[in-house]
Amino acid sequence: MSTTDRLSSDGKAELAFNSENYRAVYNAMNLRLGASMQDDQLPKHALKPLPDSPAAGNVPDLSRQLKEYYALRGWDPITGHPSQERLRALGIESLSACLPARR
Repeated sequence: MSTTDRLSSDGKAELAFNSENYRAVYNAMNLRLGASMQDDQLPKHALKPLPDSPAAGNVPDLSRQLKEYYALRGWDPITGHPSQERLRALGIESLSACLPARR
């Protein structure tokens, strides 16, 4: 039994909300410190094709995956900035004042 199995549905929703809130703040702070989409990378070993697997010779299309991930998070798929709507939904809209100007 995992820890989340013991949570009520309200507890699971609260955990998911708090996790998303944390990730948005973490991303915003990285952006403020100068990080960009180019800094979101997988470890080098994850980008090497596996010779003996069903996906032999293939590596993840990280650029496409990041754009999809950002869009699912409610972030700009080009800059990685959280959208004002997403920050508002998380109750942290004031965080946008800390973000660098969008390029």
